[in-house]
Amino acid sequence: MKEEATGLERALAADGLLKAVKMAPALVAEYEQYVEPQKRRILFAAVLLGIFNYTAFALLDWWVLSDIIGLVLLVRLGVCLPIGCLGLYLVSRPNIPLVWQQLMSCVLCWAGIAILSGLVLLSDKPEAQGYLLGNYALIFFALTLMALPFRMALGLTVATFALLAATVLLGPGITPAFKMPYLATGLVLLIPAVYANWSTENERRRHFLLVTRERIRQRQLSEQRDILDRLAAIDPLTGLSNRRGLDIALAKDIENAGDQAWVVLAMLDIDSFKPYNDNYGHPAGDEALKLVAKALDYALDGHTRLARIGGEEFVAVQVARELPDIAPFAEQFRAAVERLALPHGYSVTTDVVTVSVGASAGVLDEDGSLKSLFTVADRALYEAKTQGRNRVVVFEPLAECARHEAAERA
Repeated sequence: MKEEATGLERALAADGLLKAVKMAPALVAEYEQYVEPQKRRILFAAVLLGIFNYTAFALLDWWVLSDIIGLVLLVRLGVCLPIGCLGLYLVSRPNIPLVWQQLMSCVLCWAGIAILSGLVLLSDKPEAQGYLLGNYALIFFALTLMALPFRMALGLTVATFALLAATVLLGPGITPAFKMPYLATGLVLLIPAVYANWSTENERRRHFLLVTRERIRQRQLSEQRDILDRLAAIDPLTGLSNRRGLDIALAKDIENAGDQAWVVLAMLDIDSFKPYNDNYGHPAGDEALKLVAKALDYALDGHTRLARIGGEEFVAVQVARELPDIAPFAEQFRAAVERLALPHGYSVTTDVVTVSVGASAGVLDEDGSLKSLFTVADRALYEAKTQGRNRVVVFEPLAECARHEAAERA
C-alpha cells in the first residue's frame, strides 16, 4: 500500500511536459471504470444538445440558403435529424462499449459538417459562405463538450480541418478573399479546442488520483485504528487479552448466545508471587507470567476467553446456552499451572508455581453486565487463598449473595 501511495504522489507531482498526469498501467483500467459513467452522461447530453442546435439552424436556412431551401430542409430534417436521433438512442445504451459510442458520435459530427459544407457549395448565395464558420462552432463544441479521448479528438480535428480546407480551397463559388482568413480562423479555434480536450482529460485523471489517494489514506487510517484497537485490547507481556479485550470478546459471545446465556467465570491468582519477584527478580517474574499465561492458554477450549486483568491475576470466562460444570472448568486451569512444575522455593504452598482459583456461574445482571459474577468469583478466590492456596473454590451466585447479605445483617 505504501508503494501504491508513493506512485500516486509521483503522478500527482506532474512535473513533465504541460504537467501531464501519467498513471501506472495498473491504475488505467480502474480509472476508465471510474470515469465511464460520467463520460456516458456527458456524451449523451452533448449529442442531445448537438441535435437540438443542428436542427435549430434550420431557422437560418430560409435566409442563408434560400435558393435551395427545399433540399436543405429535406437533408437537415429528413436525413440528419433521424440519424441523429438514432445516434442518441445508441449513445444511451449501456450495453454498447463507450469507445464505440464515442467513435459513432465523432462520425455523426463529421458527417453533419460534411453535409453542411456540401449544401454551402450547392448554394449560389454569398451569405452561404458564413455557414462554413458554423462548422468550426460544431467541431469546437464536439471537442470541448463530448469528453472524447484525446487521440480521437485529435483525429476528428484533423479530419474536419482537412475537409473544410478542401471545401474552401477547391469550392468554385468561394470568394478568394474569404479563403485565407477562414483557414486562419480554423487554426485559431481548433488548436485551443484540442488543448481544452486534453486539459479536461488531464484534470479528470488528476481528480481520480486525488480521490484514490484519499481512499488509500482512509484505508490506511482504518487499518492503523484496527491495529491500535487490537494493541489496546492485548496485554503486551503475555499476549493475552486485557480487561478491555475481554469485555469486547464477551460482548460478542453474549450477543451470539442471547440475553439468557449462562456464564461461568473463574478468577485465578498466582500464589506467593511477590516473594517470587523479590527473590528471583522481576525479569524472572515476567518470564514466569509468560509461562503461566501459555499454560492457561493451552488449557482453553474454543469457547473460553482468557485475559490477564492484573499483575498476577487472570480470568477465564465461558458463555454458553446451558450451564456447564463449574468445578471441572476451574480445575483444569489450576492443574495446567501445577503441571508446569516451575520451581518456586519461596512459596508457602509447595515448591512450584501454583494458582488459586475462585469460580462462579450464572446469568447476566439486569444491566447486561457480569459485575455480580466477578464479585462472587472474587470472594471465592479470597476463600481459596484463605484455605491454603493452590485450590479451587466455587461459590454459587445466589447462595453466596444470600450468605453475604446475612453476614451484613449480623
